[in-house]
Amino acid sequence: GQSRDAENHYEFAKSFLDAGIPIYIDKPLALSVQEAQRLFDAQQYPGQIFTCSAIRYAREFQAEEAGLPALGKLRYIAATVPKDWEKYAVHIIEPLLNIAKPSGELSKAENFRADPVVTLNVAWSCGFHATITTLGDIPAPLALRLVGEEGWKDLFFSDTFFAFKAALQDFVSGVREKSPRIDPVETMAVVQLIEAGRY
Repeated sequence: GQSRDAENHYEFAKSFLDAGIPIYIDKPLALSVQEAQRLFDAQQYPGQIFTCSAIRYAREFQAEEAGLPALGKLRYIAATVPKDWEKYAVHIIEPLLNIAKPSGELSKAENFRADPVVTLNVAWSCGFHATITTLGDIPAPLALRLVGEEGWKDLFFSDTFFAFKAALQDFVSGVREKSPRIDPVETMAVVQLIEAGRY
């Protein structure tokens, strides 16, 4: 899917999926849970679709690199990213979920739109909260502020090459080993938050 247009992913991908060809679908996979499920259902085998924001693989956003253990139990993350919600929220939602790994159900999701800013406030039944903000054309960092019971830390994305290389390497490994690299449940959780911020 070379198109930046997530709405067209199914139409572009269907013939490749039917042919059993492994494909890397540009992020976000879809703008709704229903559409994401339609794509996963079209797979001929688990892991045929590889899809993510490469920033999931960013060195800066790995738990060990972030010094996560020193923060104690993670309670809150404030996430920011420039540009628009539909195309760019995925870049901060995916690393947020990857680092926080919130357990339990999504218990609250409220969005606030004040053009060009979109903010989604979310909470999980485990007691973890997050705010995710896209800032349109306002210059802003791609950043996570982690707040734990023992301390807090700001993380900023900077090494684009490392993240994209790591994502491509994982895609290639999945093709070679014929194994899923990212659990579709995790991708669906990302899409669920993208959808929640849209309306």
